[in-house]
Amino acid sequence: MAGKYSVKETREAFELGFALVQSARCAMADGNVTLGDIACVIPVFPYLESGITGLTLVPQELGELDADDEKELLDFARLRLPDVVTDDKLRNKVYAYVRAGLAIASALNA
Repeated sequence: MAGKYSVKETREAFELGFALVQSARCAMADGNVTLGDIACVIPVFPYLESGITGLTLVPQELGELDADDEKELLDFARLRLPDVVTDDKLRNKVYAYVRAGLAIASALNA
């Protein structure tokens, strides 16, 4: 963290995104989305407030991204992705997209 902002809000946005993907995967497990799938949505609730309230700070955080911040976010994504994406090939693609997105944000700040 070289600048004014950390990557706290970006991490929380990632966490919300991961929770939403897990919720959707749970709801679609039987091929249908029904009212009974509400149990799949409940685990998202703890991430809603923190994931949404700080979204306006994500551009500022990414605007100050340095190598340490990038490593922190990539390590976080690497740790959480196996819970969210079970297919190895897709998980590697998602991780590559996260890495590329962070590299672009970092390059824009150079």
